[in-house]
Amino acid sequence: MEKIIKIGAVAALAAAVFLTPHAMTSAASGVRFTGRTSIPVKHTVTNLSGKVNLQYKFTFTPKEGNPGEVTGINSPVTAAAIDYDATKSKTALVDCAFNLTGLTFPKVGDYVFEIAEVYSGDPVNFPIDSNRYEAYFHVYNVVDGGGNPTGELRVEMDDWLYNVKDEAKVGLSANFNSESGYSYISLANAVTGAASDTDKYFKYQVSFDGLADGTKLDVVGQDAEIATGERATIPTVREYTVGDEPLVVYLKHGQEVTIGQYDDGAKSASELPQGVSYEIEKVDADDGYTTKMDGEAVASVEKTVAARDNLTSVTNNKEASVNTGAFVNVWPFVAVAVLSLSGVVIMRKVAKSI
Repeated sequence: MEKIIKIGAVAALAAAVFLTPHAMTSAASGVRFTGRTSIPVKHTVTNLSGKVNLQYKFTFTPKEGNPGEVTGINSPVTAAAIDYDATKSKTALVDCAFNLTGLTFPKVGDYVFEIAEVYSGDPVNFPIDSNRYEAYFHVYNVVDGGGNPTGELRVEMDDWLYNVKDEAKVGLSANFNSESGYSYISLANAVTGAASDTDKYFKYQVSFDGLADGTKLDVVGQDAEIATGERATIPTVREYTVGDEPLVVYLKHGQEVTIGQYDDGAKSASELPQGVSYEIEKVDADDGYTTKMDGEAVASVEKTVAARDNLTSVTNNKEASVNTGAFVNVWPFVAVAVLSLSGVVIMRKVAKSI
């Protein structure tokens, strides 16, 4: 039965692994494995943004059905990288290793161990890889030149691991992978109605709860500058730094802005962790337009960052009003005309009756 454990480790560990691939010794209470000194393990996280704190734990567990109980198991082990600056490579690698020097096997037979990732310090934004690897050890009785058992036990480990997900042998490296769950938010602005102005800029402010002050977020989708009634033009925010003041954005009809979107060309490349709360509010809500956000007649919404689906759609509608002032202004003249006509009719009737 073939199976594999894939491990990514430090160069020193990797060297130690291949120095003595199949050396063994026996012990009175069993046979101790003295071949490879360790099995390295690594986890690679992609799509990172900003500084992060990564921590993963891995287990090295005997599978059911082994001939006996193995002792001296070094498990679990932890790999961590604190404040990794992912704005440079957007990828982080954490690694560790299982120490094999204490493994002691009780009797002859084939033994299988499973390597699994069981913990993440932030499983929402840095998910666990559910893949598993298997390592194989074989304990046998040494025979003499005549083929007779000598009573000396030896143990060997296969020089490959079994990737359960891919159903294939791989090298001696247990490699786990995942993509960061960080996301971004979007705000789309539509202007409708016969009396609307599609060139009008609508002002929104976005505030966050749960982001550390100083966090930088790219703001993409606004015009570089906008015209206002107060000044000729004002520049828009292209990179927002979280602090005391909310982010202000300006959008006209058909425009959509993204905040914290991961982009290879972005300046800060900082995304938003899932679970962060934010509020989008229309400023100057009494501008004569009827505002709806995500179909609801409201001028502000509160949301929580989710995975890759954080669009808020805003519609500002203004219809032409019916002018009733003309009727109000002429009705006295209409009334006089009606009364005059009534008088003429009455006089004619009186004249006929004489």
